Amino acid sequence: MVDSHTRGIVVTVPENAKGKDLHMTLNNVNVKGSSLYGLHLDDNLSELDDGDLGSAIGIKLDIRNSNFINNGTGAIDFDGIRVDERAQGSITATIVNTNIIGNGGDGIELDEAGAGDVNATMNNVAINNNGAYNEKDLDDGFDIDEGDDGDLIVTLNNLQINHNRDEGLDFDEAGNGNIQATINNVFASYIDDEAIKLDEEDAGDINATLSNVSIDHSQDDGIQFTELGKGQIDAALNNVSVTNSKKYGAKIEQWLVEEEATSEEAQGTVSLSNVMLKGNGKGDNTSNHGVTINK
Repeated sequence: MVDSHTRGIVVTVPENAKGKDLHMTLNNVNVKGSSLYGLHLDDNLSELDDGDLGSAIGIKLDIRNSNFINNGTGAIDFDGIRVDERAQGSITATIVNTNIIGNGGDGIELDEAGAGDVNATMNNVAINNNGAYNEKDLDDGFDIDEGDDGDLIVTLNNLQINHNRDEGLDFDEAGNGNIQATINNVFASYIDDEAIKLDEEDAGDINATLSNVSIDHSQDDGIQFTELGKGQIDAALNNVSVTNSKKYGAKIEQWLVEEEATSEEAQGTVSLSNVMLKGNGKGDNTSNHGVTINK
């Protein structure tokens, strides 16, 4: 699919869909130069792209050996890959041996509201040079928004995340649910905001393990984890280097109430093993609140 004047591939889930989840499999597919989304799976009834009205089913997406390049170049906020899932149902996405490069909006965005999880797995994926279309509101490499009840679960292996114009990895969970992130063998460089950002709000935890991760030249914090509300952070950074970030190399904060002076909540835990923070603008110690750092 090349040079579509609208969306490259689009599937709209009917409002009354019931039964099994929508399951799309793409193998050896090239979607390039679409003016709007490269791929759009749409279970959102709102024309304004908000709310949580949708069908009773979820969406399963499996992409292998494919390319999503230079899409979203004709209007604001159109991504290389976009999945909108609302109401009942979850998003399950598996992406392997794929390039997501040069898209005007986010390289990939998974947007789930209502009851349901986001469960994303990537292996051998390049997410580079995305998010430049709107200079007033730049976009990310990989963006996940999970709202209402449900968990945000990611397993990422062997990723390149370079030259994205907002965050590299930007994962946000709100409502009752946790973030569970396993991130291995990732190289991120020249990101215009945070390279890896996990935000959990309301009741829920952040459980994250980063191994063999290298980050260079972020224009904000290299790594930023924020847990706000009832919940704890349990994180481990193993063989991680963050260099030349404009702010902190790693900033990890747990708040019951934002900017609280003291908290009765149990401290979170962050374990560091072979972590190098060097040349970062606000210093080379881990910035933290509400967590215990174990080295």
